[in-house]
Amino acid sequence: MSRPRRSRYPIVTSAAAVLALLVALAGCGTSPTAPPSGDQAVVAQGPEVLKVHADGSTSFVPMSAVRYAPTPLPGGSELIFDPTRRLTVTAEIDGAVGGRLICGPYVLTFPAGVFAGVGTVTMTMPDSTIMLCDLDVLPAELNDFLKPVDLALHTSGTDADLDSLQMYWWDEEKASWVDMGCQKETDLERVLDAELLTLDAATGVRLQLSHFSRYATGKAGW
Repeated sequence: MSRPRRSRYPIVTSAAAVLALLVALAGCGTSPTAPPSGDQAVVAQGPEVLKVHADGSTSFVPMSAVRYAPTPLPGGSELIFDPTRRLTVTAEIDGAVGGRLICGPYVLTFPAGVFAGVGTVTMTMPDSTIMLCDLDVLPAELNDFLKPVDLALHTSGTDADLDSLQMYWWDEEKASWVDMGCQKETDLERVLDAELLTLDAATGVRLQLSHFSRYATGKAGW
């Protein structure tokens, strides 16, 4: 005779216990490190991220406060991470020739010989005022460059202090942010873009990339 299967949940004998069990089960499917979902999912803990305001002033916002939320948060608090300000740029890059993409203040430069063949490169800033950028190339096998790709953040026109900035990489395997350091530039190469051409000087930070992932520019020393 086979034994009856034991329930994975305990038998409850009171209304209060039933309520407690339902509350416990309702929380089983979420965790602080779960992928963003719903209208107020929080990006993983990490360094404070540079935010550029409309008047050129800057501040740092904690990564834990960066939210994917389509509507203002309860209580009338400011929506720090606003998807209506999302920027996305996609282009075909011939690896033998190289090329350049511009997404907001971020500039991505490919040297000739960066990879074999043609890749579809996408740059995305989930919020144009938050200095966080997602980079992707398809087909995926091209995401191991033969030569470094240059990612630069132009800070001209803002009051950002270059010495206070650092660039960070999101390590998916370890689910953590990694301090990558950066070069501080007071004479970045001018980029032929209508918005950037209005700047008096080209300053910013830059990083050499061997592959694409999520990158952020934030407060040094995290």
